[in-house]
Amino acid sequence: ATNVDYKAKAPFGQLPLLLLEGAQPIAPTTAILNVLGRLCGLAGDDDRTFALSQMLIGEAEDLYAGLQRFNPTVYQALGSGFPKADTRAQYDAFWARDVPKQMVFLQNFCLSDNLGIAFLNAEERKAVGWTGPAPTPTVGELYLWSILHQMVLVQPTCLDATHDLKNFYSIVLKSASTARVLSGESP
Repeated sequence: ATNVDYKAKAPFGQLPLLLLEGAQPIAPTTAILNVLGRLCGLAGDDDRTFALSQMLIGEAEDLYAGLQRFNPTVYQALGSGFPKADTRAQYDAFWARDVPKQMVFLQNFCLSDNLGIAFLNAEERKAVGWTGPAPTPTVGELYLWSILHQMVLVQPTCLDATHDLKNFYSIVLKSASTARVLSGESP
């Protein structure tokens, strides 16, 4: 319905908001992700995968908070006051110091947990030496990718120093499912 006041329905007065038939309105983002993860089978196949997914959600939220704070938007110019960065120097420091530090942490995570394998087809998994069953992607991987995508749109070279993280980003970007979402063809 186009005339619905979604913010009025939101438990905390802000979007995003998930409305499901017969359920209370769900917010904020992390609750939405967890509900969708359970409903769609993307929460993680076991306790370890669930925990890893939750870690990725948390890291993605931290990265998004940095994007909100240190980057101008169509709604708020750089230097327009709290919580935005007040100077170009703060913006530059975010991209030159803070982002690379976090990308290294994520790079190490990628190496230790086969991040992105779930987005490869059988032939691609075999080519990288994956011999186990096809894993299911998690909401954590999907959410992290969505935040990395926003970062790449702002600073296209932000993943260049972290080969495996950039590889994860590229694998998900090239998947047929991602292509459908980015083109607007997903349901």
